[in-house]
Amino acid sequence: MPAYQLYANPTYGFLVERYGINNIYILSAGWGLIPANFLTPMYDITFSPNAQPYCKRRKGQKYDDFCLMPDDGGEIVFLGGKDYLPLFCKLTKSYT
Repeated sequence: MPAYQLYANPTYGFLVERYGINNIYILSAGWGLIPANFLTPMYDITFSPNAQPYCKRRKGQKYDDFCLMPDDGGEIVFLGGKDYLPLFCKLTKSYT
């Protein structure tokens, strides 16, 4: 499914509807920074401290995160929880 459709929270759909699917990127604990239309399998990985232990992504675990957002000099707005901010900063640290 497109990444934005995997989440129960309707905010992802509202953002896609308002700003267009080509302007929305999802920061995924399992995949990295991916386009909203990125075809993604069902998965259960999160940074949330309240999640079940089996699906928590921990700092010491190695992931080969994608960063599929183009660095075109455009404005970037991060909307997300504090647990996701370190990964976002890591994946976008070289962006202009």
